[in-house]
Amino acid sequence: FRVFRLAKKWTSFRILLKAVIQTVFSMGNFSVLLVLMTVVFALMGMEFFATTLKFDPDSNVSVQLCDSLCAHDYSCTDRANYDTFLWAIVTVFQTLKGEDWNGILYSTIRGTSWAALIYHLSLVILGNCVIFNLFLAILMANFDEANDRIREPRYYPACDTGGARRS
Repeated sequence: FRVFRLAKKWTSFRILLKAVIQTVFSMGNFSVLLVLMTVVFALMGMEFFATTLKFDPDSNVSVQLCDSLCAHDYSCTDRANYDTFLWAIVTVFQTLKGEDWNGILYSTIRGTSWAALIYHLSLVILGNCVIFNLFLAILMANFDEANDRIREPRYYPACDTGGARRS
């Protein structure tokens, strides 16, 4: 456990380690907000796009009633879909990460209409801009406090001579 020995001797590293721990603890409210936003957008996606992201694998044409075509064959369903709650959460998380979100956007537009653009743009703007910037603000605030603690002048009572020199 050399890291702990290093943290004990190196003051700025110890303060930085405390800042990381405080950041983890202050992420609680942020995590609740992120989960709440993910669940809300997943439920909205299920309401708007459930069973609409099914396309014929041969002609790539939208098949609205795909159950008769592929009852137990999932070749006509995209991997990112809103058919079940779990897949809706995965699809929203995939969009928040930025992984092929434009492919999901094009599939929802192809399966429904151009109104799907409003859903995806609000998800991308709220998720990537607002939530990501909130995360960075929490992170930077905690590390800024740690930086101030590192840079503050220290008082060493053992070195204080009381202003008078001894002869």
